[in-house]
Amino acid sequence: MRVRIALELWRAIWHYRARVLAAIVLLVLAKAAAVAVPLLLKEIVDGFGRAAGQAIALPVLLLFAYAVVRFAANALNEVRDMTFVQVTQHTVASFTVRTFGHLHRLGARFHSQRETGAVVRDLEKGTAGIGYLLGVAVFTVVPTALEIGSVLVIVIGKYGGGFTAIILCTFAVYAAYTVVLTRRRTRYQRRVNALEAESNARVVDSLLNVDTVKYFAREDVERGRLERVLDAWREAGVDNQYALSTLHIGQSACIGAGIAAVMLLAGQHVARGTMTIGDLVLINAYIIQISLPLNALGFVFREANDAMTNVERLFGLLDARGKPGEESDAPGAQPLVVRGGAIEFEHVDFGYEPSRQILWDVSFRIEPGQTVAVVGGSGSGKSTLARLLFRLYQPDAGTIRIDGQDLRLVTARSLRDALGIVPQDTILFNDTLAYNIGYGKRDATRGEVIAAARGAQLDAFIERLPDAYDTRVGERGVRLSGGERQR
Repeated sequence: MRVRIALELWRAIWHYRARVLAAIVLLVLAKAAAVAVPLLLKEIVDGFGRAAGQAIALPVLLLFAYAVVRFAANALNEVRDMTFVQVTQHTVASFTVRTFGHLHRLGARFHSQRETGAVVRDLEKGTAGIGYLLGVAVFTVVPTALEIGSVLVIVIGKYGGGFTAIILCTFAVYAAYTVVLTRRRTRYQRRVNALEAESNARVVDSLLNVDTVKYFAREDVERGRLERVLDAWREAGVDNQYALSTLHIGQSACIGAGIAAVMLLAGQHVARGTMTIGDLVLINAYIIQISLPLNALGFVFREANDAMTNVERLFGLLDARGKPGEESDAPGAQPLVVRGGAIEFEHVDFGYEPSRQILWDVSFRIEPGQTVAVVGGSGSGKSTLARLLFRLYQPDAGTIRIDGQDLRLVTARSLRDALGIVPQDTILFNDTLAYNIGYGKRDATRGEVIAAARGAQLDAFIERLPDAYDTRVGERGVRLSGGERQR
């Protein structure tokens, strides 16, 4: 899975390669300026340490250069971020739309088995993780490696292998400790993510059914259900934080030991006269300069691991597949051709689950223009017939036809364009009345919307509203009565 995620990120980077290349050039220039700052600081210290009476113009000039180079390092980083932001934003938006489209293509069976809050959480966190990983790949790992490599080259060239050995040993211990502890912590983070998704699902489910909660005065019950999930989430979060704090303490110990060893060695060289005070300042500046990105790299490694876990859940959504025929058209499917509108069910069996059979050997025919009422007890399959007719589900056996055409062999869009429905539970989009009335016809004009409202005897009611057809109906149409929503 992680190899696949890396390949997807590489494709995104390659798609915007011109911008990425420009950002990398700016990054290299910024790091070159950052590495030059301690060198200038060394020359400034040594320049002011010379005997009195010598020219002071050079140190002053170096002070000016020091300020300019520090500014350039920061400014180049900001320009780099401005250059790269479009790559991140476009990629995140692309993955969001891709996943959103895939979720809509999935059949009703998938959505009936998943909690909406958890799906939304996985979508939001996963796409945010994509953006984070893109930034990490280009602007954390690469610049940190460049900075550490540049410092090592300078230290080896100027001061020999003793300092280099200490720095490399510090890096090795730091990296090994970080990898081991982070892998142990991953299981805590995955549990935190799973419980967070469950808590989001509980909140969304409860708020979507707020009227039912109030009808039965079950506010305390809903709060208790959420608290039980959050209790488990809190315990997992505490375990996660303990593991994280242990990681931080060990990382700080590695860095502290490395700095102490380098400064002790540098102090000995200064005492023997083999290094100047400026050299001591330079060594100190470099060890601090590379310890900061090293700390940042440790933080980024942890955050990237968390982001990767979220992206894995996002890819789990992208990999989700329903029952064949329920989420995609059959190969060679043709548009439905409606001649009269005869509907025929022939020996249809269906169950939402293997252990829950709803329909057995159902056969009937509805002629064009005929009005039919299906009567039965709760759970007898009345709504199921409509779902099968709209091909939200596929029958386990038998055939459903319209004008002799097997619904499995026609496109879902043409089938649903030919059918109309007034569902028992009408849910509206949180948009205008005009948008909701015209939703079933993609190119509906304002006149057609008004005509439809007049046909449903809604026009007088709508015209009395302050914003008429531009009135927003509220989430799920809560500002309208049940009868108004159905009409």
